[in-house]
Amino acid sequence: MLSVYVDMTVWKIALTQALTRFSKNAVWSPLSAVRMAEVPEPELPGPQWVKVQVHSCGLCGSDMHMLKLDINPRISIAAIPGMERIFLGHELNAEVVEVGKEITDLKPGDKVSYLGFFPNCKAVGHEPCKPCAEGNYTLCLAPDKAKLPLNRGGGFSEFMIAHRSQWVKLPNDFTEDQALLTEPIAVAVHAYLKSPPRSGGRVLIIGAGTVGLNILQVTKALEPAAVVTVLARYPAQQEMALRLGADGVIRGGDCDSAVAEQTGGRLFRGMMGSKMMLGGYDVIHDTVGSGSTFQDALRWVKGRGAIVLSGVQLAASKIDFTPIWHQEICVTGINCHGQEHFGGASRTSFDWAIELIAGGKLQTAPLISHHFPLRELRRAVELMTQKGKEPTFKIVLDVS
Repeated sequence: MLSVYVDMTVWKIALTQALTRFSKNAVWSPLSAVRMAEVPEPELPGPQWVKVQVHSCGLCGSDMHMLKLDINPRISIAAIPGMERIFLGHELNAEVVEVGKEITDLKPGDKVSYLGFFPNCKAVGHEPCKPCAEGNYTLCLAPDKAKLPLNRGGGFSEFMIAHRSQWVKLPNDFTEDQALLTEPIAVAVHAYLKSPPRSGGRVLIIGAGTVGLNILQVTKALEPAAVVTVLARYPAQQEMALRLGADGVIRGGDCDSAVAEQTGGRLFRGMMGSKMMLGGYDVIHDTVGSGSTFQDALRWVKGRGAIVLSGVQLAASKIDFTPIWHQEICVTGINCHGQEHFGGASRTSFDWAIELIAGGKLQTAPLISHHFPLRELRRAVELMTQKGKEPTFKIVLDVS
């Protein structure tokens, strides 16, 4: 079967990164660690595993980092043991085709969503560590306990396998766009619940891609009285943010002054380009995660406000941390999804996402902007990196 994956071999990654200095096409060359190739169709390795057929899969920002090998080996998480081969694609529209003999709650034909490619204790056949036992699989304490099967497949493969613990059953009447957006919306729920705003609280979402727009929708669904502003880069993003319920959009110009005007904050400009705001937003979601956007968030959040970092960058950044202690800012990050404790109940991010989608609280179809056949992945990647040329939101690869 045709699959897209990255061989996590140090010399291959280093060679590809070196070659990209001379040619942007190096990542697609035969020498690259990034591969689109035929691999054997996976078989179930145990009685608690599930095999699915993938019909289509969304192209995520984390996929883009891997496809471009935008990885700095000096970052802290690079020290954590990982997988020998990472199969890309995790925002699935898929159905079950085979289940292990010990599985009774899934059957062929069921629609499922995938809760991530992270190894967890259950998936490798071990007793769960404390985070895994609590449902926070992305915080697993033992990623080095055992190896997963090499050819597992992923969202950019016709078939893939995973342990039962990594599958979430979807309602049978979910449309393609609802299935594809379930996992991204679970991410948005996880981000929102890290620091829910009070009624009337001011929220800024930095970034108007799929993650930012979903956080906007989740915020408006769970706290309609919150005043939500979105920082967008392109006109189409501005239009979409307003369509999905944003109270305001900042795009271009002097963003510092625009933030001060919207929030009533006091903007101070000092020597050598330094600047700081007193007052600002109650909660800021940084869905980009670059050094510059995080620095802006630190300046624009009010004293004792909260910043939630959901944007993923695999490069080290230089940050001025003084606003954190000076303004007593609460900073937290999210790693996809997990177990949520909110409103006196304990539920998964996916439980929340499915309920919001099924209840008609969120729009999914408008966020699907493009479809490409899997073999045209390169075209999809090029479009993703040139969003200013045409309105681009979620790009979908048609697999089967």
